[in-house]
Amino acid sequence: MNALAQLARFDRSGFDFVVAAAGKSAREVRDEGVQYDRAKQLVAAARTLCGRTSHSRYQQRAHDGAREHGHRIETLAYIARTANGIKDATKRWRYIDTLCNTPGDLSLIRKRAAELKEELQPRAPRTACARVTHHGDGQATLRVTGPALDVQAAYDAAKNDVAAWLDQDCPRADYLLKLSVNLDLGDYVRIVSGAGDDVQVRFANGVVMSGEEFVRQRLSQFGHIILVGAMDGPVNAYDMRLATPKHREMMLADSATCTWKDCDVPASRCDAHHMTEHQHGGETAVHNLGWLCRYHNYQAGRASRGRTERRGGRIVYVSPSGSVTPTGADHVARAPYRTVTDGPQTGRAGPSPHPSSGG
Repeated sequence: MNALAQLARFDRSGFDFVVAAAGKSAREVRDEGVQYDRAKQLVAAARTLCGRTSHSRYQQRAHDGAREHGHRIETLAYIARTANGIKDATKRWRYIDTLCNTPGDLSLIRKRAAELKEELQPRAPRTACARVTHHGDGQATLRVTGPALDVQAAYDAAKNDVAAWLDQDCPRADYLLKLSVNLDLGDYVRIVSGAGDDVQVRFANGVVMSGEEFVRQRLSQFGHIILVGAMDGPVNAYDMRLATPKHREMMLADSATCTWKDCDVPASRCDAHHMTEHQHGGETAVHNLGWLCRYHNYQAGRASRGRTERRGGRIVYVSPSGSVTPTGADHVARAPYRTVTDGPQTGRAGPSPHPSSGG
């Protein structure tokens, strides 16, 4: 038998190889001499096609069809992988059964799979929506879905000079002019004196701009400017379970994003997290609150994922092993004319003279 005939025979035996991998781990298949990526492919396909199911009739027809039509490993792996996206079990097995009993190579199976997906799991109709992605460098990307004519008109107006369109023609929602801004007192002085080009101003909705841009936007247009000096814990507020709008506004003094390590979800999409849990005596006070996105707020309750806490007035992330990563604003470093005491985290550190000159 020549090499090509051997290859053809190998391809037509794809289902036999999948069956041989059923019930094994990828490492066990690898230990039998199969390359690891192929082993993982076989095990994943076997888990879907050969695992226990209440749809045994569909499964048996699929097995018979796979053998009859000689589908190779790649085709069976594709069928198994794409079937997993169909939530309804009956529809999923109809999909597997139909494709295994469809003759042809992988390209033909892909085409039939697309048709089946539309039939068994039609896409939900698109709805008007807008999404924004902040890149952390002062730039953001806006994605808009809406009536084709209106979206095309907006694109045509913006495409040649986006900056001019945003500055002149694009209508701005009122809320963009009524955002809370967290500024250190020293940074504020530098900005209004014209020396704050290197200062980054962060808004609660994730927008970042330079001090120069902030001045161009006219300070009086913004709803709130929170000026922050050095403190060993923000001012206490009210003793209640849920953070009030006042709490949330004051929390911006610590951070404008999620305070979990390496997470930059804007505060406007975060929860007010109790660093010491309310059920364990933690107060609903600003010194005990920090921003966490919905995902990390859930993770913070698990010992294996770490936690956030306040140390020396600054919010930090503490890993399960105990390593500490600062994630909140360093009020002391940003306000050198004030010092922080080592007292309890329930009040402000009082002002004190500092031998060095502050900017």
